[in-house]
Amino acid sequence: MSYLKARTWATGRPQRGRREFTGIVGNSTLLKGALKQVDALLRAGAPALVLEGETGSGKTLLARAIHDRRGAHRHPFLFFPTDSLPPHLLEGQLFGTPTGSPGLLALASRGTLVLENGDALPPDLQDGLAELFPINWGESGENERGEVLENEDLPLVILTTRKTLQDEMGSVPFHPPLADVLQPVRIILPPLRKREGDVEVLTRHFLGEVANRRGNGSLAIVPEAMEALKRHPWPGNIRELRNTLERAAALAPGSTIRLEHLRIRTRATRPLEGEETLVSEMILVPPEGKSLEQIESEAVKAILDMTQGNRSQAARILGVSRPTLARKIRKYHLNGDH
Repeated sequence: MSYLKARTWATGRPQRGRREFTGIVGNSTLLKGALKQVDALLRAGAPALVLEGETGSGKTLLARAIHDRRGAHRHPFLFFPTDSLPPHLLEGQLFGTPTGSPGLLALASRGTLVLENGDALPPDLQDGLAELFPINWGESGENERGEVLENEDLPLVILTTRKTLQDEMGSVPFHPPLADVLQPVRIILPPLRKREGDVEVLTRHFLGEVANRRGNGSLAIVPEAMEALKRHPWPGNIRELRNTLERAAALAPGSTIRLEHLRIRTRATRPLEGEETLVSEMILVPPEGKSLEQIESEAVKAILDMTQGNRSQAARILGVSRPTLARKIRKYHLNGDH
């Protein structure tokens, strides 16, 4: 059945009395503000949340932390990329089929359903979602013990998007009825470059994870390397930082990471020998122009070359799901190269 394509994670035992968002690392004011907003909306009984943020900014990680924060450990946590199926199959996937197969909304009952790139849902399905959410949800509030009051058996629906609900051109990525419902429940995850002080905190956290996996002591990083990390703009955000540090730990012959192990561009250093060329430098547009499909085809091929055919890594860099990347590879006949 198609709904089995959704990813499910089992959760551990609840940790009573804890107020943290599990797995979320950082001390910046912007991050703390976003988490405070999430907490307020959960306590108000919000039936849905929108997590807006750039690729790699931690939307999926925060969604899982929200599930744990709600104390929904006994109920499902389902994650579904909305662009993984053709539009005509999405309705059955979400709401169930005429033959009786349950949809994700039923399967995630009382738990959490994450719709990745929720703004990619067809307008009619967005209208259907909007009808599920009560207009007066804010009245549900919390009980005298401070526990969140649920709205019947529906899961908390978390929609992620790389866009903002209102961009500079005035367009709205969600269909108007759903956009009206979601406007009060927006959470904007700041990009890593705006999270002051968090690069160092995350660096030490990720190096600690690598050291624990190795089981052979701690990993250190020299001041010059740490300063290079702080200066880097991190277009790939937290995901890029983690990948950079894991690669650096693999390149370092001992337990100390130095500048030459990072393999990142900084204002103070030239590109390292053998370093991959930026995609923008590889795609040349002649005076007569190029079609969007030609540019997209070259971009996909360039990223696949950069990642040596690693589709999971290429999909992360491009900001698409693996099924979407696979469709583009078939569309542009790139299978022979990778």
